[in-house]
Amino acid sequence: MALAGGSIFSWFTPDGEPGALDGDGIRFNIKYGLHIDFMMGSNENYFFSTGLFMANTGGSLLHDFAERRTDDANLEVVRRSVDYRINYLNIPLNFKLMTNEVGYSRYFARVGFDLGLAVNSRYDSRDRLKADLTDIVRERENADSGDFTRFWRAALHIEAGMEYNIGGNTNLFASLEWNNGLNNVFTNQYRRPTVNEQDGVRINGDRHHAVINYVAVNVGIYF
Repeated sequence: MALAGGSIFSWFTPDGEPGALDGDGIRFNIKYGLHIDFMMGSNENYFFSTGLFMANTGGSLLHDFAERRTDDANLEVVRRSVDYRINYLNIPLNFKLMTNEVGYSRYFARVGFDLGLAVNSRYDSRDRLKADLTDIVRERENADSGDFTRFWRAALHIEAGMEYNIGGNTNLFASLEWNNGLNNVFTNQYRRPTVNEQDGVRINGDRHHAVINYVAVNVGIYF
């Protein structure tokens, strides 16, 4: 069993035509939780590794849409930047492969999948006129985005690191993790706003489709 924590660098990778929906930056946050490793048979080099973690992820997205700001105005293109903060209760389902001891150290890899359950989803957004990006149309801060983010996230988990024995069964460890999102984190109902050019009525456009990826630097202690 290990207590662990680390730094997360997360971002969105949108799917679709470039320019329709673009990633707009990396979010830095933390993860923390508990590793539990179960030895497979009597071989001390192979383990099933699971646990429970809080992973604080997110990132920024950027897209354009057209809107008629007043009844008699022309259509104007607005650029929207949205900064999401999505916190997942993460359950790793991994295989852990370890080398034999080299001095006081052992090297390992964890490979498998993570299942994340969203426990909180918030966002800040800012709309600017594309013709004059200094003209802010509207802003929102710390708004709830739970209605249009999925409850779950699946990801491929690849991690490599080292354990160092400091006495008895107590080991310090450090690792680098690549966590690749596998599913759209937005619901099918979440669509970017557009405007019908004939009558200026706001309608639903293409739906958001993006995955969250992150790199994590982990440290912890086995006891």
